[in-house]
Amino acid sequence: MTAAAKHLAALGIPSFESYRAHFMTHVDEGIDTPWEDMTDDQRTKYVASLRSKIPGIETGRLRQMSWDVSRRPFQRFKAPIAGTLILPKTMLPDSGYECVQVKAGQDLFNTVFSHYDARVDPATYGQVNYVTNDEFLTKKREYLGPRPHVAGIVLWDKEYHVEWWEPFLEKQWSLPGSWEVTAEYDKKHDWWFPASRDRQSRR
Repeated sequence: MTAAAKHLAALGIPSFESYRAHFMTHVDEGIDTPWEDMTDDQRTKYVASLRSKIPGIETGRLRQMSWDVSRRPFQRFKAPIAGTLILPKTMLPDSGYECVQVKAGQDLFNTVFSHYDARVDPATYGQVNYVTNDEFLTKKREYLGPRPHVAGIVLWDKEYHVEWWEPFLEKQWSLPGSWEVTAEYDKKHDWWFPASRDRQSRR
């Protein structure tokens, strides 16, 4: 799936023309001239400007749509293929992680919520609790950070990795480091879209 097709599917917009109209009217504010009324030169300059705009716009959207891992998500994310969901214990890259086997079609957002909603024994979990000093009633999510939010999930080969947004620390992180949005040019539509962060190989 191309970056364009994936982005339109994620937004639930059926056609590129509808997406472009929505983008220029409601997302990229300050555009006085509709696409239909632009000259060829104006269109070329506008499309070129999207390369630097798209990363910030998409990052803002992902942060806004992210969900607090302490609350059951209202969104769904169905796994396209069977694989392994990698779930870090904390935001520190060397703190370790747990693996959950998932099936194709499984709701990964709900799986993430259920995993981090589970209680653990602080004496054996061996991590720093960012939320409470209670020695008895602790949950896995309390070790992730002050207010961990799920911004998305990406597929690396057959491994699913969570992209986290920590609003309290204003930090975007994932295992093993951080994540960021880049732009990718789509020749068919002559437009810049958020590049897919899925990977065929991490090596």
